[in-house]
Amino acid sequence: MQSLCDEFASAVNAPDGYFGDNFQSFDDCLFGGFGLESPCNIIWKYSADSKKYLGCKMLEAYCEDILDNNPDIHGPDFKEGKAWCLDTLKKVKLGERDFYDEVIDTINSVSERAGFEHKVELILE
Repeated sequence: MQSLCDEFASAVNAPDGYFGDNFQSFDDCLFGGFGLESPCNIIWKYSADSKKYLGCKMLEAYCEDILDNNPDIHGPDFKEGKAWCLDTLKKVKLGERDFYDEVIDTINSVSERAGFEHKVELILE
C-alpha cells in the first residue's frame, strides 16, 4: 500500500511527497488538496502487474486490522463501516474481491462521491 501511495504522490507532484500512507488517507487524497487537481486522468501503467501485489490477503489484512484495532468500528456510529468490513471479508474468503478491485472501485467512484465538481478518470494500461 505504501508503494501505491508513493507512486501516486510522485505522479501528481503531491506536497512533501504525501498521498496517504494507508487506504483511508489515500482515498481522502483522491479528493484533491494534496497535488491532485481536477479534472484529471489517472493513467495506471502496468496495472496488471499491480494486481499481483494488491491481492486478497492484503484486503483481508486491511479489514481485519480495522475490526481488531479500531474500537470505534464496533460502536453505533460506525455500523456502515463495520458492515462493509464484514461483507468484504466474506467476499475475500470466497475469492471474489481483492485489494486491487477495491483501489479501482475507490478511484472510479470519486466523481460520484464528491460533493462538488471533481472529475477523476482512471485509465488502466
